Amino acid sequence: MTALSNREIVRDQFQRILPRLILLYADVAKAGGISEVALQALHVLTLHDGAMYPAELSAQTGLPRSTVTRVLDKLEEAGFVERVRTPEDGRRFAVHVRKDRVAPISARFDLYADAMSETTLGFTEAELSVIARYWQELNRAVDARQPSPSL
Repeated sequence: MTALSNREIVRDQFQRILPRLILLYADVAKAGGISEVALQALHVLTLHDGAMYPAELSAQTGLPRSTVTRVLDKLEEAGFVERVRTPEDGRRFAVHVRKDRVAPISARFDLYADAMSETTLGFTEAELSVIARYWQELNRAVDARQPSPSL
């Protein structure tokens, strides 16, 4: 049996964790009474610093604007977000996450945050720097390959 290269190990381990994340998303979405797509949009919204415009959400998720509108309707109905008209343009609105309502959902993902924190204790700052750079570059590479949202 041939030993795997580090590149193969990284890819293999990523592939092993993906199904767990997908199943967790499905379970959390169901418990929150929203779709998995709505949960993913909510996740993007919570990672954004401050309010976000629907067009930004569409661009970051690759979801068509019509889908973003429906998702925001559901998220607002469930009390996770609120849409606020912008004072400079009454036709436009910004989406604000209701952190108090999202906290129980975020807590469901703590097992990954806790595991990551625990795991990083065994690495030096130099090693963590390489890992951080890897994830940043992976995100950039994925972003560059994302199709433009349908408008």
